[in-house]
Amino acid sequence: MTKHPAAAAVLILASLVSSCLPGDPPVPAASAPPPDPWGAHRERARGLAAGLSLETACAQLIMTGISGRGVLDQSSRLLLSDLPAGAVILFGFNIPPEARDLKPAIDQAQEIARTAGAGIPLFIAVDHEGGEVFRFREGMTRLPSARALGDAGPEAVSKAGSAAGRELKALGINLNLAPVAEAWDARNGGFLGTRAFSADPETAGVLAASFLTAQQAEGIAAAAKHYPGNGAGDPHKVAPVVPVSREEIAGFYDPPFRRVVGAGVAAVMVSHAVFPALDPDAPASLSPAVIGRLKEGLGFRGIVLTDDLAMKALSGEGGAGAAAVAAVSAGADMVMASGGRVAREAYRALLEAARSGALPAERVRDAAARILAQKIRFGILGDLE
Repeated sequence: MTKHPAAAAVLILASLVSSCLPGDPPVPAASAPPPDPWGAHRERARGLAAGLSLETACAQLIMTGISGRGVLDQSSRLLLSDLPAGAVILFGFNIPPEARDLKPAIDQAQEIARTAGAGIPLFIAVDHEGGEVFRFREGMTRLPSARALGDAGPEAVSKAGSAAGRELKALGINLNLAPVAEAWDARNGGFLGTRAFSADPETAGVLAASFLTAQQAEGIAAAAKHYPGNGAGDPHKVAPVVPVSREEIAGFYDPPFRRVVGAGVAAVMVSHAVFPALDPDAPASLSPAVIGRLKEGLGFRGIVLTDDLAMKALSGEGGAGAAAVAAVSAGADMVMASGGRVAREAYRALLEAARSGALPAERVRDAAARILAQKIRFGILGDLE
């Protein structure tokens, strides 16, 4: 770790550019079929999910935000006690000036979650992409942007992934909501900026796979984002529409995610963009057609995670509760609800729908099993039986 993040970015990039000299191996062909990263743990995860109460199983499907910086305030302690979520997402306002001072709060959150949630620890997640998406102040290497790393080449990207994994693990964080896998173009460039590795979809996928492979080798799960892609609009503010053909989706949008699925990524985040060629009526995060394409068409067997339900892109979808039920019904395994109020609303709606049968209990348990399998895979679940 370094206390000079800006200088670190320059030094890292300079050292990594040297690994992109002529003689690098060619970009490999897409692998097929993709591996099953949860296969070794599938039966144990399914058995555990089957034994959970419906309340605990539904709670596993929630990624919630918390308040407080470096400590859990009372509202967050109550939230995690009442809603033993599957994951917590950290934002910049949660992180104290020195990164190492975050760990006591993470340890406390884990203890509350285990006590309230049948002994199941949390995924502790953060957006740690580098460049402009960087939540820390001191004590963490300031990674260059994906665009800068992409220009430096695969070895630079891999080294950045390793550094991210080592340093996040030291803090108690076990899920990085990175890398961005989608390629950038004229449609999404205004929103993504420098967050994507390349404008070429195959290259973007290879580089995203390099980052996540190195990071996951350090024991930190990765969530590649944002399937199938984004448009010009910022989903925090508007509902983006991407009016492309199925042929364009197959040729530009699918390839990067086929790469990261082939590399064994733990999770894939689904965007809130509408792709009318796949589903004219629903954003990707609520679309059975889009999520089915990811799971069945691309063979993804990890966790399908939605982008934040609090974003304005979903403002016309009936509120966080209705959106959560629609997302899980469509095949999503975990819904992000960044605020406590939103998380509680999503949880209540999921539980009510599961109790009534509107959301089949087997869908809830399948989603919980996918989450538990990755927790087993990354050593989070321990010896829980």
